[in-house]
Amino acid sequence: MLSLSLVTRLRKTSASIVSPEQLESLCQREVYHYALRRLSSTQDAEDVAAEVYVVALETRWHPSLEPRPWLLGVARRKVADRLRLRLRRPEAPLQEAHELPCATASPEADALRAEAVATIRALVRALPELQREALLLQTAEELSVKEIAQVMGKSVSAVNSLLGRARETLRLKGGSYFQEDGR
Repeated sequence: MLSLSLVTRLRKTSASIVSPEQLESLCQREVYHYALRRLSSTQDAEDVAAEVYVVALETRWHPSLEPRPWLLGVARRKVADRLRLRLRRPEAPLQEAHELPCATASPEADALRAEAVATIRALVRALPELQREALLLQTAEELSVKEIAQVMGKSVSAVNSLLGRARETLRLKGGSYFQEDGR
């Protein structure tokens, strides 16, 4: 998590004196995990995280900007570049992101969980790109609507609209996977 005192110090400091170590410490983990969730490759995620810091240093990041959304916005563009490159020159099939181990009672429960995860991933992947990105920024990156708007370069109302349409599409197509208490 971001240190409030570090962010406050960086805002008071000239953008040209922000050290690479300070900038890296702000969001290294978030940028890497953001890229990993979208690319499913540790090597690609590490590359994107490194590229983000190079861009941040070269563009003289301005301390008046919120650092986390700004860095994730840069990461979003780098991930999109990497995905376009994959489409032009596919190297290997995409791997699914590693799942955290989950204690289950039986192989049947494991199979049902795997099926549910695969179905939900497919439903999310089928969303239009902007809806999918807004939803993932909110759920996976835990950004506020205001931060998502900054990352995506959209207005807050546009992000709210994207999130609402994404949720409605998932409810319509996902059926029982998104109903609570068996309703």
